[in-house]
Amino acid sequence: LIFHRPKLDRTADALKPQHSQAQTTLDEMTGEMGIPQDALWVVISGTDESEVFQRLELAEKTLSAARSQNIVGEFLLPTALWPRPEFQVANRVTVAWFAGQRARLGEAALAAGFNTNALFLTDELIRTWSRAAANGTVWPTNDVSQWLLKRFVTRADGQWFVMGLVYPATNRIDSVALANLSAQLAKNKILLSGWSLLGTTTLKRVQEKMWRVVAPMVILVLTSLWLAFRRPTEIFLGLAVLLLSGLCLLAVMVVTGWSWNLLNLMSLPLLLGTGVDYGIFMQLALRRHGGDLALVRRSIGRALLLCGGTAIAGFGSLAWSGNAGMASLGKICATGIAANMLISIFLLPAWWLKFSPKSKIENSKSAPSVFYRAWLWKLGLVCVRILPHCVLKSICVGVAEIYYRLHPQRREIVVRNLLPVVNLDQRLARRKAHELFHRFAVKLAELWRFESGVSMDRWLTAGTDWGILEAACARKRGVLLLTPHLGNWELGGALLARRGIKIVVLTQAEPGDGLTALRQTSRARWGIETFVIGNNGFDFVEIIRRLQAGENVALLIDRPPEAKAVEVNLFGQPFRASVAAAELARASGCALLGVVVASEAGGYAARILPEFTYDRAALGRRESRQQLTQQILSAFEPEIRRYPEQWFHFVPIWPEANGGRTGL
Repeated sequence: LIFHRPKLDRTADALKPQHSQAQTTLDEMTGEMGIPQDALWVVISGTDESEVFQRLELAEKTLSAARSQNIVGEFLLPTALWPRPEFQVANRVTVAWFAGQRARLGEAALAAGFNTNALFLTDELIRTWSRAAANGTVWPTNDVSQWLLKRFVTRADGQWFVMGLVYPATNRIDSVALANLSAQLAKNKILLSGWSLLGTTTLKRVQEKMWRVVAPMVILVLTSLWLAFRRPTEIFLGLAVLLLSGLCLLAVMVVTGWSWNLLNLMSLPLLLGTGVDYGIFMQLALRRHGGDLALVRRSIGRALLLCGGTAIAGFGSLAWSGNAGMASLGKICATGIAANMLISIFLLPAWWLKFSPKSKIENSKSAPSVFYRAWLWKLGLVCVRILPHCVLKSICVGVAEIYYRLHPQRREIVVRNLLPVVNLDQRLARRKAHELFHRFAVKLAELWRFESGVSMDRWLTAGTDWGILEAACARKRGVLLLTPHLGNWELGGALLARRGIKIVVLTQAEPGDGLTALRQTSRARWGIETFVIGNNGFDFVEIIRRLQAGENVALLIDRPPEAKAVEVNLFGQPFRASVAAAELARASGCALLGVVVASEAGGYAARILPEFTYDRAALGRRESRQQLTQQILSAFEPEIRRYPEQWFHFVPIWPEANGGRTGL
């Protein structure tokens, strides 16, 4: 009558295990005593006991259906311990009536032969019922129930909160099904939560809002590519690297069964950054070196391999981490960086040449000849020691003639280079260009003899004003000897060495591997020091120091690196010349002398041009340095016109040579 028998049976069934067994089970359930990490929490709230019980029943019904579908396994809810206020209200009148029957129950017991001690339990029940009838909702008061309720029930800010436990059906949690179950329970203000659901829900939330992060990153990538290139084709190629790298990463993830999670999503900015950086570095190197793939891969390609390789090794080591999220981050980063690196080094250069026609043309024109290699130089040095000079010279001229016939593009470059020198006379330019190839072959033969140690005695120095050079050397302030690519300028160092004047030759690195060191060793045989100028800014400081120490330095001025180029006028055409002479003069106060060593019948003629004068203080202005460079180039115009077939340029030298105001 008081508890409604079915409810009493459910309560009794819940409390059947012995206390020690219940304690063991609860130890596993509670967080402080080791709830399994994959367990989920059900949190139910309500303003009063009736509302909470209704939601407990809804939760039990929903979880039972989920268990039948194998979405979850067992679950524990404190439904059996939860009071039913409506039942208690209905029973309160009956309880009050029984409490009023205390005297009648005692008389009946005594009349039946029981003593007063037999009525002790009856008295306790009637007193308990009397208190229940007078109070509100009654909660279980036994020790086991109280111990349970303290761990699963709390009240705060006028709200009741109840917790239950849900265990997964299998070792592999179906996160999608659990997320759907959580959404279904949430409609009735029943919360299903846990670490597995937290990760899935948070990942879904992150994926929904990912565009807020990706959009600024895409804008930043496009801005970086635009600022780096300002050419639609190269911007497109930079994006192509990112796109193909991303597809490769996704393909690897599908094959290996990897998936995105909260931790490895952090790899996206890193992968975008490395992809953009590698693409920018490679394309700028291709532009700087005119599309010379071998040179680009030897320089920036090796740097990217080293940089990418160390990054791959570092992130790849995380794959063995005990934390699954950290391991997935390492795998994604290592795979993505590897894709960025390999595509940038091995595919991007080919794309760049294919989709940048202008650059491709410039590359084919400006790249050094395939014969300009260390192996050919070594072969020449060997042939000099074996073959008679006349035979070697004939062989070189024959090879030059074949090259002239088989390489029309290179031939046309030389013709265009000579047109301004011969006043745009096409026929004369072609004749001089043909002769230039033969002269260059003879020059190589002579140079190989010189660098192999054969003494040069055919000097035509009559009329050479050595006093200009001696006076400049006597001032002990350094002498900068300037010459264009005219004649056999390398032999000038030997001529000065014979007169007791040592020089330092400034040169850029030769295009072939080992050729720079080979020529450096050959010059050293004649007491000529070689100083290779690279991209190190301190090279310039070292040259200044040597000039200030009174040393003599030789510099070619008509084919400068872009960083040291300034536009002047030569033969009525715009021309990129080296401003290094003016800058060295400003920094050191050295003497500037022009020198020409050209081949003539019977030997080599050497001429020293009058010293170039300048105002050192005025050279602080760029305009003054440009004017001094113009003065130097103008002084060489008569010498180049005198020997046009010895002005050895096999790459375009006129900035407007591809169709501009020169009309070439």
